[in-house]
Amino acid sequence: MKELLSLLALAALLTGCTPLSPSPHGDVPKSDTVTMSTQFPVYDKDIDRIQVIIENGGETNLNYGVEWAMEVQQGGSWKQIPYAEGYAWIQPLISLMPAGTYSYYVSMDMLDYDLKDGTYRVVKEISGEVYTAEFMIGESTVSADSPFGYVPLEDLPAVYTRENAAADGVVLMHPDGTFENSDRMETFLKDYIRGVDTQIRFAHYEPGNENELSLTDVTVDRRLGSTRIRHTYDCTRVICYNPYSYTHYLRYITVDDFGRFWLSNTLETAEHSENSELLYEISEFFGKYSDWADTVREYTLSTYNGIGAWSPDGLRLVESSRDDVLHFYVNIRHAEGGEIGYTANLLDVKPAERIIDVVWQDNTVAVLVCSNQIEGVQYYGGDDTYTYCFYDTESEELLRTVVSAEEYRFDENRNLIIPQ
Repeated sequence: MKELLSLLALAALLTGCTPLSPSPHGDVPKSDTVTMSTQFPVYDKDIDRIQVIIENGGETNLNYGVEWAMEVQQGGSWKQIPYAEGYAWIQPLISLMPAGTYSYYVSMDMLDYDLKDGTYRVVKEISGEVYTAEFMIGESTVSADSPFGYVPLEDLPAVYTRENAAADGVVLMHPDGTFENSDRMETFLKDYIRGVDTQIRFAHYEPGNENELSLTDVTVDRRLGSTRIRHTYDCTRVICYNPYSYTHYLRYITVDDFGRFWLSNTLETAEHSENSELLYEISEFFGKYSDWADTVREYTLSTYNGIGAWSPDGLRLVESSRDDVLHFYVNIRHAEGGEIGYTANLLDVKPAERIIDVVWQDNTVAVLVCSNQIEGVQYYGGDDTYTYCFYDTESEELLRTVVSAEEYRFDENRNLIIPQ
């Protein structure tokens, strides 16, 4: 026995790794009411973080903290993967109501381990019970560079055919109105209403130009409860006079009275083109499935109550609750990671009475549009006026205000215009 242990120690020394400790949990039975799973079944070994989803199918609240553990299957049994030095858990308590869903990320940087092909599981204690989410590391399109399985648009070849798109899981819309990979749309909307970060890619082409695809990427991500939808349209692979691409950040998926799906900054699907993007691909498909329109509409209206918008670069959110009148919240995401937030108000700004919209002058200055209520006073021949408050989110100060009887608009270069 001593010789065997010596041989194992020598093998560990030669391979440069320490044997992992056995799992204290062993085989964990599945629950009938609580489900914990990873977003995808298989990940590439260079993956840097994995999204885990908890679903409460029971009748009582689930309570848990943020801590988790990772284990790997070796020799038919589970082994504990050690944490890297320097990490410590904070201690907030999270409560998940019945029929609720909660998603979180496990970061590979927190582990002292190099991922290799094999079977793994995330382990978490929830309401005094242990739950696991198994996944595999192996050949997969889900990687650090493509966390939802789609290669970045800029890395696609200049000639990207419809056969390529179909093989890559892109929702391909044919000129006759039929689709390929339409199941991806249902998965995308399901993830949205579950609060799960997700992405979908669309492509379509005109008759006679089968290999000239225009592409649309839609990515939903949430940090500290702030939903951000990144919409990118790319027609650089279409031979035309002015191939271009642009990116727009929005906040909700809304549904209008015709059952069309929009990405929008307001719950009412704003009239201004800067505040919404029509997802006609989804609209065409889900016209046959009205239940999805009702489900998404109900989710958005019941979950969100804010008025606000993301900055053009997608790093700053200014948001005001409909109930707070003149208070607003600023969330700033740092490009290198992390974020901060603070609250402010316009209580001293007269004649402003209520924040009704938010638009951006540039990446740091937000314009809070306020309605005015001045009894017995007519302004420029009308009763309705607006106060536009230019607020610098970097210096945290109000720069100026403009009172106008007209609503703002955008010019052909997407510049904000406020009629004086």
